Amino acid sequence: MSERGSSPRHLPEGARRYSQTRLFTERDIPAGLLHEYRTKPRVWGLIRLVAGRLRYRILDPFEEIELGAKDTAVIAPQQPHEVEPVGGVRFYTKFYTVDRIDPRRRELVKHSPEYLNGGQPAFKVNRRDLTVFFFELLINQPH
Repeated sequence: MSERGSSPRHLPEGARRYSQTRLFTERDIPAGLLHEYRTKPRVWGLIRLVAGRLRYRILDPFEEIELGAKDTAVIAPQQPHEVEPVGGVRFYTKFYTVDRIDPRRRELVKHSPEYLNGGQPAFKVNRRDLTVFFFELLINQPH
């Protein structure tokens, strides 16, 4: 077993929770978590043990951490990992994302059409249309 080597110890600044798994036990851990698994890009995980022991393995670079009751482990985005129960266990994972927005500008962005539309552009404009629009705006200005 390793003491915390290269694995991240804390979630990054500005991480916000967006999802959480149900409580898993040694009897119902999803098969995918027992073998190599990766989170999505920009998604961080936080494993929280409620009871028992759990081996958390980071596969690249290899590191194995044995977690006990009330311990946590941080999962970096797309980091290959797996878990293995050591006897009876109860745990869950919370998922976090980090905005790519400078926190000082977040308040302005909250009111943007993209933010209100779930991060998707509210409308699409190509560069040519935008150029024509501004050109027409310029030539139609009263003198």
